[in-house]
Amino acid sequence: MPHEQLRTIEGGRVLDLCTGDGGFVHHYIKQYINYTEIIGIDTDEQILQAAREKFKDEQISFEFADIYNLAYPQESFNTVCLSNSLHHLPEPQRVLEIMQGLVPKGGYVIINEMFKDNQTLQQQSHVDIHHFFAQIDEIRGMYHQETYRKQDILAMVKSLEWESLTWYEHMWPKTSDDVEPLLESCYKFLEQFQEHQGLKAEFDSIASRIRKNGYAFATQLMVIAKK
Repeated sequence: MPHEQLRTIEGGRVLDLCTGDGGFVHHYIKQYINYTEIIGIDTDEQILQAAREKFKDEQISFEFADIYNLAYPQESFNTVCLSNSLHHLPEPQRVLEIMQGLVPKGGYVIINEMFKDNQTLQQQSHVDIHHFFAQIDEIRGMYHQETYRKQDILAMVKSLEWESLTWYEHMWPKTSDDVEPLLESCYKFLEQFQEHQGLKAEFDSIASRIRKNGYAFATQLMVIAKK
């Protein structure tokens, strides 16, 4: 079981950055980490409300907050997490420094991040779609870069001092061989960007490769850093 390493963490008070609707809280923190409290933060109030409706646990709450302007005191959490959001944030190195500052000596920083290299052909379909819609987000005025290479993620984390550093790869199980529902939803979303010439043709090329190679979730990197 790849996530058994998470079970060794005494999570205590946990902060989940860029929590969205609480996906990392649900699938990883609650499942594997021994915690006393979880606070998830995001800058999208609508998605935070969806998270609040999903979780009824008294020990779990969700707050509107900006990573770069946090009101939490230094060393006020035992564990700080960030999942699949490093490539959504300008100044990723600064983000890691902020995370490290929020935990005391002996505390944990957990980074979970999809990476773009060394994927199978099916997984490359996920990478290609993700990067294509990163372009769309940029058109919409949202910061969204391509995902990093595995070695680049590790290099950023290793640039800081830690008592210990471990990592492993994992992936979501494949759910279906039928790619058409996914492609249909993507084309539907693209209808609102018809004025941007070339986008549909670019996605047509991606869709052709997906129909040929299939689709599977990309491998992700889980990094556990102990301060």
